[in-house]
Amino acid sequence: MSEKQIPSEQKIELWVRNYLIAAEGTVDPQEVLLAVRASLSRSERATTIRKKRLPSIPPWVWGITSAAAVVVAGLVLFQSGSAPASAEVLINTAKVRSLEPVDRCYQVRIEADPEVQERDPVLPAVREGKLWTRGDRFYMVPLGVPREVAWGRDEKGRVWIANARRMAVRFEADEVPPQLAHACDLRGMQVETLLGELLADFDLTREGPVAYEGNSLEIVRAILKPDRGHKTLHAARLEIDNRSGVLHRVILYRTRTVVTFTLVETTAPDDSRFRLEKYLDEGATILTKDQAPPRRLEMIRRNLQFPLP
Repeated sequence: MSEKQIPSEQKIELWVRNYLIAAEGTVDPQEVLLAVRASLSRSERATTIRKKRLPSIPPWVWGITSAAAVVVAGLVLFQSGSAPASAEVLINTAKVRSLEPVDRCYQVRIEADPEVQERDPVLPAVREGKLWTRGDRFYMVPLGVPREVAWGRDEKGRVWIANARRMAVRFEADEVPPQLAHACDLRGMQVETLLGELLADFDLTREGPVAYEGNSLEIVRAILKPDRGHKTLHAARLEIDNRSGVLHRVILYRTRTVVTFTLVETTAPDDSRFRLEKYLDEGATILTKDQAPPRRLEMIRRNLQFPLP
């Protein structure tokens, strides 16, 4: 007999997300709270019957149910205001929201550490840009550079940089140089990955709420645990919309920079937004594997005038 296949983690998260979206508008917070209180006073007989039924159900099903119940209950309390949500519940809610099939646009501000700026005054102290992102794909337009530059990562993991619609450099997913990969990590915010790291390796505290445009924002501060390590991030501040659970602003305190992402727009998904071809004119030159990675990096520096960290 073949072994039953356990659903992937991504599929499980999508199930949870779809359930949340469907349930959000129909759940009555007061009814949920009354049901929770009633469940606490159930008889021992009901508990015994439930335990007897457990072996007939695959363990992963209980994992899905538990995860969904925790997030749904947290979202109900979060939105109803009947009880303050913990920092972990706020992060989990934002993590579920990050799985929604939408493209989000952020205003990005990168501030260099004063000591780094003093050692390397060639780099600007502040860089700004406009970032579109969905999952691990992104598209960004740096602001204040001498030429029109666009860069991003498509659905195949390929990283590309285009200059003035006439010339571009592209790296396949398996050949992205570490320096360029670091620049992608620095600017292209992968919300799901970031929130997972915060839950696993950081101490979280909740502040707020604070008023914002007729609504309010919940504040979560994250500090790296003493016994954990991270390649660049040591602290973060998250501002989460109190009505939707969506991240409004994220401030990342990295080793050499402070990076701020502020949400400015949300639209339907558009895969072409993250592909190089959209930002090139017909007949434009694309440097790919025919040129070694060091050569392409040099072309970025000299011809595209694109600053890498």
